[in-house]
Amino acid sequence: MTDVNQQQIEYWNGKAGQTWAQAQQRLDTMLSPISTALLLRAGARVTILAPELAEAFDAELAARIPDGSSLGLGGMFLHRGPFALVRELARQKRRNLEIVKPSPGYDLDLLCRSHAVSRVRAGIVAMEGNFGLAPWYRHAIERKEAQLEEHA
Repeated sequence: MTDVNQQQIEYWNGKAGQTWAQAQQRLDTMLSPISTALLLRAGARVTILAPELAEAFDAELAARIPDGSSLGLGGMFLHRGPFALVRELARQKRRNLEIVKPSPGYDLDLLCRSHAVSRVRAGIVAMEGNFGLAPWYRHAIERKEAQLEEHA
């Protein structure tokens, strides 16, 4: 039996993956003003977090994000998301957050479970093939506890 993702595995575990990882911080810094401008253009209330805050303790960082903020979260599905920050936002009972993310999973599901989300701008929302759909997200959308703007 062959792995259907073998080509992708080899690609990302090879030189291309190393090059991407080495350039990630530079690309994030370069693209940050564009991302912020797009969020502002979309009418989102944007809380800009300085890069030095990214290294701060999660509780302090979460405390700087007020209720009603629009958050663009990184990562895809279950990979490389700011999960410690998300858990801290839930613990601090943050409310009325707008989450902007192409492919959220566990992070959005957790925030929906804690009733922190009022609006979602996303494409597919899932826990990947092995873990199924995001049940708390689905619950929030079906009960109109959160508004969805789908980007499929």
